[in-house]
Amino acid sequence: MKKFLYGLLSILMLSMVSCKKPEPQVEDPKPQIAITEGMVTENSIEFFLSATEADEVAYYFMETTDEVPLLTVENLFKGENVFTASAEPVSFVMENLKPETEYTVYAAASKEGKYFSAIKELTINTAEKPKLLQFLSKSKTGFSYKVNAEEGQQYFHTYLEGWYFEYMLESSKYEDGAEFDEKVFIWNLLADHGIFDESAKEFEWYTGKENPMRGDVAFIVPGTRYYVLTALWNEDMGGWIEKPEVIGFDLEEPGKSNSTIDCSID
Repeated sequence: MKKFLYGLLSILMLSMVSCKKPEPQVEDPKPQIAITEGMVTENSIEFFLSATEADEVAYYFMETTDEVPLLTVENLFKGENVFTASAEPVSFVMENLKPETEYTVYAAASKEGKYFSAIKELTINTAEKPKLLQFLSKSKTGFSYKVNAEEGQQYFHTYLEGWYFEYMLESSKYEDGAEFDEKVFIWNLLADHGIFDESAKEFEWYTGKENPMRGDVAFIVPGTRYYVLTALWNEDMGGWIEKPEVIGFDLEEPGKSNSTIDCSID
């Protein structure tokens, strides 16, 4: 009888143990990383990093090439660009970059140094470098343009009537033949008619404005074609540098008035 009771008690205790709820399993944290593009100029790129379930983020930034870097999450966090993670986007700015160039940023997030996100990447292109010569506006009797030179950078600029520019162009092509060089042609025009200046400036020409290169005032004719020219100059580098720039345009035609004018002759 005792054996029977002991056996029954053992079965009851075993069933009580087996009916206990299993302990909930704690999942490992899963860090997540996000990269978004910010402000981009011709020589700088801004990007934002944000992360969840993470205490650190890391990134690697490089000019895009055909050779993809052999990056792992572990060696990404051994680099110099490791920062405290934030759920709110944090700005990073890369400077002194090349214009019109593609760059790639690789980033990842980690938790406690043992849980990692996958590496994400984002490619961003820097903006185009502004043209040296920028046309601004025109009217019937005037026009304006800007030379986008850097601070202290020297250059020559001028405007020429369309008939003169085109006549000189065709004459030079005829005289030089196969040796004609458009850059040299523009530089020669600037040497003869150009105005020296430096740093970025806007220039406006209108009828009656003094023109120091002609020793007279400007006479801008409605409906006429004009050209504006500029080229960088550096005495220490031997004179003209980089490619000159030219913009041709036509002014508005003179308008006609429908007004009636009454006059009398005494």
